[in-house]
Amino acid sequence: MKLDTQNLIVRDGAQVLANTFSSGRGGNLTVNANSGVQLIGKSANSGFVSGLFASAESGSTGDAGDLIVNTRNLLARGGAGVFVGSDGTGNAGILTVNADITRLDNKASFNANTRSPNKDSNREQATINLNTQALILRRGSNITTNAQGANVIGGNINIDADVLAAFENSDIGANSTDFRGGRVKIISQGIFGTQARDFTTSESDITATGASPDLIGSTEINTPDVDSTQAIIELPEEVVDATRRVAQICPVNPGDKLLGEFTITGRGSLPPSPLELLPGTISTMSLATLDNNISNISNTYKIAFQELNSQNTIIEAQGWVKSTDGSVVLVAQVPKATPSVRFMIPNCGMGISPLQ
Repeated sequence: MKLDTQNLIVRDGAQVLANTFSSGRGGNLTVNANSGVQLIGKSANSGFVSGLFASAESGSTGDAGDLIVNTRNLLARGGAGVFVGSDGTGNAGILTVNADITRLDNKASFNANTRSPNKDSNREQATINLNTQALILRRGSNITTNAQGANVIGGNINIDADVLAAFENSDIGANSTDFRGGRVKIISQGIFGTQARDFTTSESDITATGASPDLIGSTEINTPDVDSTQAIIELPEEVVDATRRVAQICPVNPGDKLLGEFTITGRGSLPPSPLELLPGTISTMSLATLDNNISNISNTYKIAFQELNSQNTIIEAQGWVKSTDGSVVLVAQVPKATPSVRFMIPNCGMGISPLQ
């Protein structure tokens, strides 16, 4: 059976089945869902779990079919899942999932169970193949191949995931109750929240348990070999001398032309060293007001101010003067400017001298 759809939602105990109940071989089930597959919950009385099935039922003698899921996003939660298996004497099928993102949450399952010894030496049974970019298991979810019965080997689990994360007692196991465990093979760039163990614990585990410690299967986890030291750059031991860096751009010979010059005007002073910032001050003086309190202004500007005031006219200010107490007064006549101090770096000497 082949099912092609944009989205597939199976919930509240609904099931998609390809089973056998007799000697005939069960059919294969293939689901192609471009956007996503959602498998959610159980029936109202919890008698049926939602999911996809390819099984050989109890009392049957035929082999079960295979189950393939191709989708971008696969979500199973609330006990739902994807199942292949055999409760009869025939072989179980193979479960293959190809998805960009695969999420199992709240006791969701991917299971491949069998009660029958493998009758076909050329073909595996009860095997799970999972190819995904991200595999996330949470809250007691599991991916298992459980085998029961004499001489029944646990199925194999093959996972190829860029990232694998399993939390809250979510297990991956190729286990056998009465015989030898199967094989778990994982290829991933990063595995989080779980690790391989010889037995199951209350944590998230990766196992291949058998009927006894001598019958434990195998777990193989392959991650890329990353040498973190290859990304470390060895820094020079010598500390950079900033004064030498400055000297490299200066003229070598005394007669060479200067590379540049600068002029400083206003308040403040030169720094102690060319490598330090210019010190500065912040004036907190209040601004002058145009009132009759001009006792501290020089006589020249005082007379001019009084003449303008007597004319009772408003003239645009052309400059300003500062009185002896630091007050600033706008005036109609521009005061004669004093020359600014001009400095330059002569021949790259570290000291700085004024130009006359």
